[in-house]
Amino acid sequence: MIPNRSDDRRGTFAGDRGISSVPFRVTEYIRKHDMLRPGDRVMAAVSGGADSVCMLKILDLIKEDLEISLFVLHVNHHLREDAEKDAVFVRELARRLGLDFILKDVDMPGEARRLGLSEEEAGRNLRYQALREGAREKGCGKIAIAHNAGDLAETMIMNLLRGSGLKGLTGIRPVRDEMIRPILFLEREEIEAYLGYTGTEWVTDKTNESPVFTRNRIRNTAIPWAEENVSPRLIPRLATTSEILTDIQAHLEKEASALIRSGFSKGYIDSEVFLSADKAVTREALLRILEGKTPHRKDITSRHIEILMNFMADKRGSADLDLPYGLRARREYGKVFIFREGEEPGYSPVPTCKTLLDCDKMTSRPVWRTRAPGDHIVKKNGRKTSIKKLFIDLKIPKAQRDHIPLLCCGSEVIWIPGLDLKSRFAADPGSVDAQEYSWPQGDI
Repeated sequence: MIPNRSDDRRGTFAGDRGISSVPFRVTEYIRKHDMLRPGDRVMAAVSGGADSVCMLKILDLIKEDLEISLFVLHVNHHLREDAEKDAVFVRELARRLGLDFILKDVDMPGEARRLGLSEEEAGRNLRYQALREGAREKGCGKIAIAHNAGDLAETMIMNLLRGSGLKGLTGIRPVRDEMIRPILFLEREEIEAYLGYTGTEWVTDKTNESPVFTRNRIRNTAIPWAEENVSPRLIPRLATTSEILTDIQAHLEKEASALIRSGFSKGYIDSEVFLSADKAVTREALLRILEGKTPHRKDITSRHIEILMNFMADKRGSADLDLPYGLRARREYGKVFIFREGEEPGYSPVPTCKTLLDCDKMTSRPVWRTRAPGDHIVKKNGRKTSIKKLFIDLKIPKAQRDHIPLLCCGSEVIWIPGLDLKSRFAADPGSVDAQEYSWPQGDI
């Protein structure tokens, strides 16, 4: 732990008067993005670094104006020998401010080894899990995260280099579910200048300098090079770009939601509906469908979405497609089912229904069963059709066919519940011995 002060930065941003306006600007940013409402209970994630200490100090300063309750949570990742000192620092800071403090211990290296993840990803997963647990314990509906404009720029660059789509290029959003980021618009220099202006100490995490982590290489090497050689105001310009892309992404998500409502139900995609939509909307809708069935988004790429779109457009008949996280897609009759390995897609229970049958035409007592080789039906018009051909003609998914109940006399099917199909056994006004049959409660 290295205590820091930034007295040498005083006056960097239009003098002390400009620096003193930072809490007001944060308040306006919170209101602009509708982050908080009166009565909200807010859990502030505080590592002890400059960003989170600045966020906590400002939230504490404006909490009465916002009419919120504030709590402090520190996550100890046990990544460094002096990690315990960071926890002590944050605990003492919370005590001085008169705020409740929660400490959460997580095993970041162990989690990374156990799940085969990078320490960055493991730490992020554990950190958000700990924050949500702490928020539940204190009844907090909001969790404040101290991401700043530099973090936003780093995320955008990192996602761009990884080949991200539009959603990744928006970077970090000010509000996502219960997570809020009140200082996302502030640059690191402004944050440190404000802490220096208020005489506030913070701690420096030496792991932020380590080139082992991808984000650190972008922060400490790529961005400084770009600022020096390409764009001196790179970070605020990327922040502006993020706002523009976020608005575009929000519109795209709205259109994708409408497409999902109209073309995705009962576990399958209506290929015709999806392929008739704008490609950008279709891509977003497919991504959201896959995300809803996976634990993480990381391994779902634009390549998988393109493969799935080509799979949907293929007219060569039934086929299966492997997708990440043990997901599969199955194409049948213009429908694409999305399911996990080991599941059988396309099955839905036959609804309750009734019919009247002419018992005089029956040569034996009818029985309920599922399809068997040689089964056929004679329609009301006298035309004989095999059940296999009938199911193919009606485009009934293969997974459904073995579950459809059939009322049979020998190998002749006399009624198929759920299908608007009349056999020669259907009763008519001239039937003498008409009997009602029902599914699934019917007795025979």
